[in-house]
Amino acid sequence: MYGLWVLLLPGLAFADARPAAWAMPINDSKLENFYQVSPMLYRSSQPDAEGFGELKQHGIGEVLDLRLYHKDLPSADMALTVHNAPLFASGINPVRVVNALQVIANAKEPVLVHCLHGSDRTGLVVALYRVVCQGWSKQQAIDEMQLGEFGYHSVFSNIPAFIQNADVETLRQQVQGPACHL
Repeated sequence: MYGLWVLLLPGLAFADARPAAWAMPINDSKLENFYQVSPMLYRSSQPDAEGFGELKQHGIGEVLDLRLYHKDLPSADMALTVHNAPLFASGINPVRVVNALQVIANAKEPVLVHCLHGSDRTGLVVALYRVVCQGWSKQQAIDEMQLGEFGYHSVFSNIPAFIQNADVETLRQQVQGPACHL
C-alpha cells in the first residue's frame, strides 16, 4: 500500500517504512482515513452508519466530532458517548482546541476524533495531543500531521503555525486527565 518512498527532512530520512511512532492505519475497516494514534485515541473521517457500528469492534466507546454544522447521531443501541468540539480549520479558536483536548484527556474509553475528512481539524487536535499529552516536539507532531498520509491540505498553513505558536506549558495546565500523562 505504501510502496517504496523516501522522505528527507533536515536530520531525518525515512525509507520504505512508516515511522513506528506515527498513527498506524487500520486497514481492515470500512471507515475512511482510520488510524490508531495511541491505545486511547483513534482518528478518521466522518463515520457513516456502518462505520459507527464498527467502532465497538475496535474498543472505541467515545466519539469526538469536530465538525461545526453537523452533529453525530449514531443509533442509541451503539452505546457511544458523543462529544462535540466544533472547530474551523481556517480560524482556530484556542478555547475550542482546549475543549477537544480535555475530552481526549478525560476519556473513559478509547475515543475516535474526526471531522469531515479526518485531515486538517483532526490533524490539529491529534498533533497537539502528541505535543501536550505525549511529549512530542512540535516539529515531530507537524511532520506526522503533514506527511502521515491523512490528507493534510497545505492551504491551511495556519494549522502548523498555530501548533508552532502554542504555549505548551499553559496547555498542559489546562488539559489534564488519565489519557494525558506527562
